[in-house]
Amino acid sequence: MSEPREKDPPLAKKIAFSAILTVLGLLALEGGARLLLPRPDTPTHREHERMIEVLGLPALNDIMEFDPVLFWRLLPELRDFPVAGRIRDNPVSFTVTTHEGLRSPRPARPKRGFRVLALGDSCTFGVGVGGDETWPARLELLLREDGSDAEVINAGVPGYTAFQGKRFLETRGIALQPDLVLAAFGFNDIDDGMPFSDPETARMLTMSRLEAALLRSRTAYGMKLLLDGVARRPGPPGGKPRLTEREFYDTLGEIRDLCRRSGADMLVVAWPYEAQIRERAPDFVHYQIPAARFCVEQEVDGVNLVTAFLRAEGSLFIDHVHANSAGCRVAAKAIFPWVKERAARRGAERR
Repeated sequence: MSEPREKDPPLAKKIAFSAILTVLGLLALEGGARLLLPRPDTPTHREHERMIEVLGLPALNDIMEFDPVLFWRLLPELRDFPVAGRIRDNPVSFTVTTHEGLRSPRPARPKRGFRVLALGDSCTFGVGVGGDETWPARLELLLREDGSDAEVINAGVPGYTAFQGKRFLETRGIALQPDLVLAAFGFNDIDDGMPFSDPETARMLTMSRLEAALLRSRTAYGMKLLLDGVARRPGPPGGKPRLTEREFYDTLGEIRDLCRRSGADMLVVAWPYEAQIRERAPDFVHYQIPAARFCVEQEVDGVNLVTAFLRAEGSLFIDHVHANSAGCRVAAKAIFPWVKERAARRGAERR
């Protein structure tokens, strides 16, 4: 009589045992990957650092942080943070204070009177000048001195394009309930020194939640690097603008549409180059041209600061585009009548 055959372990135990071995194997692989591979990075970090290097003021990196939608943004609560260096051999030293990531006082809650939202780049942010010397701050002072219960929010960020301004308006700006949106872009939009255009960067950062979760794993990140290295073909760095003229024009249109849907007016600001003023050249250049064409074709008002700066006297610039304190005063005075008229009109509508 044969001995009784030993029963095989139940299927459930086999599956559980296999699962445990698989998990242990993956944990060991992940542990090795964390020792050998860097922390997952995003091209936006490198892109922004390159932009700051081109500008020549590395200290600006210290006031920024990564943002998956806006690419980068101002740190939310800075207090008199020193920024010093040189831009194109011009010494620069100033301090930065932010409230909720904006270089202006904390927005009033609830909203009181007429609210202006200034979207823009480093010229709006105010590279090289104090917080109360930026043109949005001076514009608010002029409005208040004129008797308007007005508030001007400075949403300018160094390096921003119209693409990033539109995204700020979508994700945060409309919630601030502006009555008027000022859009001052063009210098960074035309920049062709970046490895990717803004739409390309946005596509790279638009990952599914599953992919984003997977990339928390250093193993998955290593596999992604490997696959990217196989799929990517080397090409020349830069060579195309962050926004083409057509994209720039269309993005201004998207900002206008966002404003209209929220009940806000829009005003386009054409900022001057120092060379235009030095050479007494009033004609628009570069992306000032599609901005002006947009205003004419889409019946959107615009402020020509080139003319305003040509009429002013004295030194108005820190470098090739950034205004000094006197230049910011000229800009605010030129924009003031346009904003005053809209504030008065909105006040009459509310009465």
